[in-house]
Amino acid sequence: MLSTRSAPGAATLTADGAIIYCNRRFAELLGRPLRSLLGKPIDNFVAPDSRPLLEALLRDGQTAEVQGEVLLQPADGTPVPTYLNFSALHEGALGLCLMVTDLSEQRHYQELQRTQAALRESERRFREMIDALPVAIYTTNLQGRLTHFNPAAVEFSGRVPELGVDSWCVSWKLYRPDGAPLPHDENAVALVLKEGRAVRGEETIAERPDGTSVWFMPYPTPLRDGEGRLVGAINMLLDITERKKGEQAAALLSAIVDSSDDAIISKDLNGIITSWNQGAERLFGYSAEEAIGQSITMLIPADRPDVALLDIGMPNLNGYDACRRIREQPWGQRMYLIALTGWGQEEDRRRTEEAGFDQHIVKPVDPAVLMKLLASLSAE
Repeated sequence: MLSTRSAPGAATLTADGAIIYCNRRFAELLGRPLRSLLGKPIDNFVAPDSRPLLEALLRDGQTAEVQGEVLLQPADGTPVPTYLNFSALHEGALGLCLMVTDLSEQRHYQELQRTQAALRESERRFREMIDALPVAIYTTNLQGRLTHFNPAAVEFSGRVPELGVDSWCVSWKLYRPDGAPLPHDENAVALVLKEGRAVRGEETIAERPDGTSVWFMPYPTPLRDGEGRLVGAINMLLDITERKKGEQAAALLSAIVDSSDDAIISKDLNGIITSWNQGAERLFGYSAEEAIGQSITMLIPADRPDVALLDIGMPNLNGYDACRRIREQPWGQRMYLIALTGWGQEEDRRRTEEAGFDQHIVKPVDPAVLMKLLASLSAE
């Protein structure tokens, strides 16, 4: 049995298109009382863009069975796509028989299919884009179960995660920065799905099945549907292992510099002091707060020294360059400059001489030898 919506509308028309009979379904399609349609031209109920086709169908339907898609214009003004079939009445009668099929549901189904196909294509492209990226990325559903991960995520985690089984993260084990274990259901993605907001700035350690570890920073972000409802999360894992190694090396170097008995100072290209260790405080008498940010020239006495010992291996500005710069100054041309270095080959001595040094002393320095040299200079 046909439903009311699927049953065809039917009408009998005069040769010029006036309605002389119609069934209830035809009236329903036009959204008007059945009796109000009788005697009315059918083109009154057709969308303007479809009227030229209607005229052709009315004309050709006098001699043959013809069909076409026409937009009817119901009372509420919403066009209804229909399929019209015109055929002449039985021999000897003037007029046309019209059968009307509502295409709305078919068009709705076709539009739904197109929308679903477009959605599948969009998802395919989205996954292809994720898979092409060199950084680990994965997605989860609202319950936290993995729905997709890219090849970089496999390389990052050292394992192949199981879709629909693994939850919250692709990694095998997680740890907090202090080394304490981090349960998967307490990680950044779990927080995103719990609170519905992006999470940033959390550093985490992942352990692979082979025992190696990687420092990373997660960038989880909520995924929402077209109505704004939370449906899952997408997470990017940024490997910061090398950065952490650099920070650890810098911290170690800083500790070595701070604990050194030697005065160690660094400056920028403009000659501004940027670091000052405890050895420098003891040697020059300035605290780090007093020295950092000042010009390196603060260390040069107003009455220029007669003798200067320069370590060839000084950081940032080596002894060769320091010597050349001193010699460029009027006050430095007569200064006696002594090079301190761990190298004493002939080539090393030639380089210090070319730089402008007066004396080349190989470390470790014998205090007696140095005092004897200074005494001889003083006597001169």
